[in-house]
Amino acid sequence: MLRYAGGPSRPALRLLVLHDDDDREFAYTDGAEQALEQAAAHGWTVTSIKRDWATVFAGDPTSHGAAPAAAARSG
Repeated sequence: MLRYAGGPSRPALRLLVLHDDDDREFAYTDGAEQALEQAAAHGWTVTSIKRDWATVFAGDPTSHGAAPAAAARSG
């Protein structure tokens, strides 16, 4: 999928999120080897939840990411 996100003829952000922090989220890195190899071969950016993210889930975990304005309109 990341191959189709851009190419040499057009700008793109190819970002692979590595879900590797089983303390804050379920770590599902099994089977990620091929994706990591492709990222290295093609110069994609890899971000690790464990190393690179200070916050994984902010605020009320039951809000499912609803924006405050959207929540206010629905209430």
